[in-house]
Amino acid sequence: MKNKNKESNLTRRKSVRFSDGLLPGQSLSFNEEHKNQNEIFNASTISFDEAKAINQIDSETHNGCILYKLSGNLRVHVSLIKISPYGKCWLYVTHGLCVNAQDELVFLLKNPSSELNEIPKQIIYHIMDIYEKSSKGHRISYMNHLLYNFDSEKLYRDLLSPNPKNRVDSTDNSLLGNKNNSGFLYFRPTKHHLDSILKNYRNYLPDQPYLIGYLIQKWEIPWVKLFPLRLFLRLGEQFNVYPCPVISDSNRKAVYGEIGHTIMSLLCDTRNFQYTIPQIDGVSIMTDEISTCISIPESQYDFVIKSLLTSNEYVFSFASLQFSDRFDSYLVAIENENLDSYSSKKVTCCDVGKTGVGFVVFNGAFKTTMTQNAKKTVIEDGVMIQIDIETLNKLKQALQSMNSFRIDCSKVKPDHTVIVEWIKEDDYLNRNILSVVDGKSMEGIKSLRLANTMDYAYEDKILKWIEIYILKLDEEALADDSNFNLNKFTEMISTATCMALNPLIDDLIHIQNENLKEGNSETLNFFKPFRIGLRIEINKDQVGYMLGMCKKQISESKILESLDNHLIQILHQINSNSVNLMLELVFYIQEKNKA
Repeated sequence: MKNKNKESNLTRRKSVRFSDGLLPGQSLSFNEEHKNQNEIFNASTISFDEAKAINQIDSETHNGCILYKLSGNLRVHVSLIKISPYGKCWLYVTHGLCVNAQDELVFLLKNPSSELNEIPKQIIYHIMDIYEKSSKGHRISYMNHLLYNFDSEKLYRDLLSPNPKNRVDSTDNSLLGNKNNSGFLYFRPTKHHLDSILKNYRNYLPDQPYLIGYLIQKWEIPWVKLFPLRLFLRLGEQFNVYPCPVISDSNRKAVYGEIGHTIMSLLCDTRNFQYTIPQIDGVSIMTDEISTCISIPESQYDFVIKSLLTSNEYVFSFASLQFSDRFDSYLVAIENENLDSYSSKKVTCCDVGKTGVGFVVFNGAFKTTMTQNAKKTVIEDGVMIQIDIETLNKLKQALQSMNSFRIDCSKVKPDHTVIVEWIKEDDYLNRNILSVVDGKSMEGIKSLRLANTMDYAYEDKILKWIEIYILKLDEEALADDSNFNLNKFTEMISTATCMALNPLIDDLIHIQNENLKEGNSETLNFFKPFRIGLRIEINKDQVGYMLGMCKKQISESKILESLDNHLIQILHQINSNSVNLMLELVFYIQEKNKA
C-alpha cells in the first residue's frame, strides 16, 4: 500500500505545472545559458548536490552561481557575496518575470546563521508565487508589498526540488526562521543604492527596470499598507543607510509597534485599511527655513482632482508616492519609546539646506492675525500648512485650473513662503531605462504595460506585445483628425509585427545569442529574456520604422523585408500631415504552453 501511495503522489506531482505549461528544470529549446569562466550550477536536476554547490560558490576564487529553472520562461540565479559589514549575503536575481509584464526582482539577504548549510529557499517560493500571480494579471509595482503565501509553500517546495534529498520541510509558519517576518516591500533602486552598495555587483543584476524586495515584519504591515514611504525612510534611519537598506536581515527588530497617536489616524483608516491619504506619483515636497515648495507633474492632474473630490471642507492633504533623488535628506517619523506618539528626525546623506517630506496637509481652520496669514509646522514626516478657509478654497480653485499658488505666511516681513507649482517634467518616469532598439534613454517617457494582449504562436514559441513607450505624441493634432484612433493603430501595428516576425523567430534568437557573445566578458552570462523593439515614427516629413534588439538596430534584409510587407501598407494609410507621433512597441519571445 505504501508503494502505491508513493506512486500516486509522484503522479500528482508530475501533473502540476506552471501557467506557461513547463515544469521546473525543463530545458528551453532556445537561449540556453552560455558557458564562461563563471560556473553555473543547475539546481533543477536530480543530480544537483546543494552542499557541494554552496561550498563551490563560497570559495574565495569562485565567481559562480546556482541556477533554478523555475519554468520555461523564468530563471532565478542565486549567488553568495560578501558585503561589509553584513558579511556573507545571498543574492537572488530573476530573469523572465518580464514576459508577464512584471518587473524583474532582486533580493539581498544576510545569511540567517553563521553556517552555510542550505540556500534559504522561501524567497524562491515567493518568486514562484509572484510569477503565477503576474501570469493572471496581478503584478507587483513600485512601493507595493506582498505577504508571504504559506498555503502554497509545500506545492512550490515539491516543484522546486526534483531530488527529495534537497527538500527541507518547514515545521512552522515562519518566514526565514522568524515568525515575525511577513512579506516584502518592493521599491526601485535609487541613485544612492546604485552608486554605493550595488556598485560592485551590477554584473549580477538584471536589466532595468527591476524592483528590490525588502523583508518586512508583522508590526510594519499597517504602514506598508497605508503609507509605504514612511516605512521606507524609517528603515533607512534605523540602519543608518540613505535612503533605506537593500539587504534584508531576517533577525532584525521591527521599526514600528502599535500605531498609537499619529496625524495619519485622521487621514487614513488605520483600523480597517479602507482608505488612505492620496499618494501621487512624481510629487515632490521640499521644505527649509524660508520656503516650502510642492511640485506636481501636469500628467498627474487627474489624481489631484480625485484627491480634491475626496477631501473635506477644511482639510486637504496628499502625499508623495515615491522617494525623490532631488533631495539629499528627508524627514522621518520616529515612534517614541512608549509607542503612543511620533517625533520628527532627519535622515541624510550629506548636509544640505533642502529637505524632502512625505506629505502635506492644508488645514483651513487657521484664524489670521494682524501679522500672520498662515503658519507652517513640521509634523512627523510631513508638513502642515495652516490657512484660513478662504485661502484654502482659492488653493483648490488654482489646482482645478492647473495654476500655481503662493502663500506668504507673514504679512509684515519676509518669512516663510509656500509655493504650489505644476511642472511639465516627468523625469521620475522610466529612470535608468534604455531603449531596446538603440539604447536611447527613456527617462521621462510615458509607457504602458499590457497584460492581456494576444499571443502569436509559432511552433513551440510565442511572440507577444508587452509594452509601449510614447516618445512623441501631438494630442491636439490627433484631436483634429477624427479618422485616427491611436488604440486601433497600435493594435494593427502589433498584429502586423507579430505576423511578420513569427516565422523568423529562430533568426531573432540567433541575433540575440550573437549579441550576448559580444557582450562584456566580465558579465555573468545569465539567461536573458528575448525583447524586440519596434519604433514607429510618423510626421509630415517622414513615415518609417526601426527594429532592434539588445540596444542595437537589426539590419538583416530577410527580417526587414518581412516587416515591409506587413507594415508599409498600414503606415501609408495614416495622414502624416495631421499625425505627429513616435512610439516604441516592445515584444517578448516566450515558450509556448504545453499540455
